[in-house]
Amino acid sequence: MTRFLVVLAVVLALCAGGFLLMPAGRALIEDTRDKLGKAKPVTPMSTEASASVPGHPPKDTTDGLSNRYWGAPVTGASVTYTFRKPFRLVDVISPTARPRSRSGTPSRHARSRWTWR
Repeated sequence: MTRFLVVLAVVLALCAGGFLLMPAGRALIEDTRDKLGKAKPVTPMSTEASASVPGHPPKDTTDGLSNRYWGAPVTGASVTYTFRKPFRLVDVISPTARPRSRSGTPSRHARSRWTWR
C-alpha cells in the first residue's frame, strides 16, 4: 500500500509540475521552432499610408525591389499592412536609407511608423 501511495504522489507531482511549467515549456518549444524553422515570406493583401510623396506610394514597400520605396513627407507618417490570415512574425526586413539632396549631402529624414494587422 505504501508503494502505491508513493507512486501516486510522484505521478501527481509530475502532473502538477507539468501543468505549472506548461506556459514556459510552450514558449521554449515555439522559440526553438522559430529559430530552427525556415521563415516564409508573407505579402500583405493591402497597404495603406497616412501620407506619401508623389511617385513613392506605400505599395512600393512590398514589391521586393530595393530601388523603389515609400516616401514619407512628414514626421510621424505611418504605413498599415493588412494580411489575409494570422501568421507568426519571425523576421522583418526593412532596408532604410537617409535621403540625399542633389548635391549629395544628407537631407532631413522623416521618421515613420509601421503597423501590422
